[in-house]
Amino acid sequence: MNKDELEFKCFYLKRLITPYIGGGERKIFFDQFINGSGNELDNKFWSPRSSSRLCFDLYSCFVHNPKVRDIEFEYKLPPIYSAGKKASPPNMDVYIETDDYIVFIESKFTEIAKNADYKKNLSKAYWVKGDKSDPSDGNLVIESIEKRFTFKDPEPNKEQEDLLDKMREEFPKFCKGSKGIFKLIADLSKDGKLLKDDWFDAKQETCHIFGILLYAIKYQPKKKIHFYNIVFDKRTSSALAKEFVKRANNLFRNVLGGGKVTYNIDLKIKDVLDIFGNEKGFAATDRYSKDLIHNDLKNLYVAYKEEKLSDSNLRKRIKDGQYYDFPDDDAILVKNLSVKALMDKT
Repeated sequence: MNKDELEFKCFYLKRLITPYIGGGERKIFFDQFINGSGNELDNKFWSPRSSSRLCFDLYSCFVHNPKVRDIEFEYKLPPIYSAGKKASPPNMDVYIETDDYIVFIESKFTEIAKNADYKKNLSKAYWVKGDKSDPSDGNLVIESIEKRFTFKDPEPNKEQEDLLDKMREEFPKFCKGSKGIFKLIADLSKDGKLLKDDWFDAKQETCHIFGILLYAIKYQPKKKIHFYNIVFDKRTSSALAKEFVKRANNLFRNVLGGGKVTYNIDLKIKDVLDIFGNEKGFAATDRYSKDLIHNDLKNLYVAYKEEKLSDSNLRKRIKDGQYYDFPDDDAILVKNLSVKALMDKT
């Protein structure tokens, strides 16, 4: 590792291990990335095309905003159960809680998805209803949906169980019903409208939607929940993304609407320019974002665009102090063995 690379990593690692208060607790971002399911700090974070590092650059400064009550990266949503055990929980790139909102963000940069394989890649645990042979899948035998669509610690109460029953009814239909995503993808493919290399990942967002529904039912937040899929640049229009959002929002309403408590959730597709590069972006329609926008982040967006993902130029800008000015803290030094090992490894 040369001197420039070392300075580059030290810049980020210092931010990753700087403590902050979130949700009334002392936290560090480093722990969140290390404990996430994607092993982001092994290699992904350091790539010039990394959505993980872009995400950290765009949203980590929100920790300094007085309106923000909590922020975490690689936030674990409640998982589906399989064979009586928790499956790997879906991770949201960012979780932000403000005075008025809860915000989940899935961040996309240069990734592509092969949505033609959606049905093959989505676990049957999400869409098979019964615990016997399912006619849509030959001799498949799977445990009951009551055992899969649930949560523990604590067990659901009567009101929560009623909402889980709605979810057990509606979620499989969202996947494989007459207006489900299986059929949507098949129809788009038949009409030549399914992108071979799409920035929108339908399988991933299906798992996120499942986790967010369980989160709402389990924790019963009083605040509205925003779920944003934020892509750096919408490289091309995605018919799948547009229709997926409509059906996902219908799913939220069908599961959580009515009853004694209504949890307000919405899913929207945005790009980074909507937030940081456009005064009339969702800052004009989402009250919370007016309090979160930082001018340096608009500059960062421009830098990512102008430098064409160049790591060497990004390092130079960091070295010249053109990015964030973090206060020095002599107590925070890159001496942690795990951090050193990480730097050596990468």
